[in-house]
Amino acid sequence: MNVKTFSITDIIQNESKKYKLKRLRSDKVGTYLADQEGMTLYYFTKDDSTVSNCKGQCSEIWPPFHADNIISAKGFNKKEFNTIIRDDGQKQTTYKGHPLYYFVKDKQAGDINGQGVNNVWFVLGKKVFEE
Repeated sequence: MNVKTFSITDIIQNESKKYKLKRLRSDKVGTYLADQEGMTLYYFTKDDSTVSNCKGQCSEIWPPFHADNIISAKGFNKKEFNTIIRDDGQKQTTYKGHPLYYFVKDKQAGDINGQGVNNVWFVLGKKVFEE
């Protein structure tokens, strides 16, 4: 059996690596989820539950989001965040089974340029909270 021991320094360092998500608000979409820098997170309606169907060129436009040790924003249940392994081997964070993405045309915190693209890309907003 392989047992790893932790010193108090390891525990403190681990605590400092927590990733805190933000809950932002827009007049256009209401309340939605963003990463710790305020960059909007999206979901893709063509994904299957816990499986990303955004591959190849799609994932260049919609890069997958992944973070470990998430501290959820108010209104989001920490237990609903999970990690999947994509077909390309990358890790991707999910919320309630929805893989999460960025949009390359979002250039600064609070941008929501991906909202409604092709009627299949949406911010992770109130609708998804209540599923």
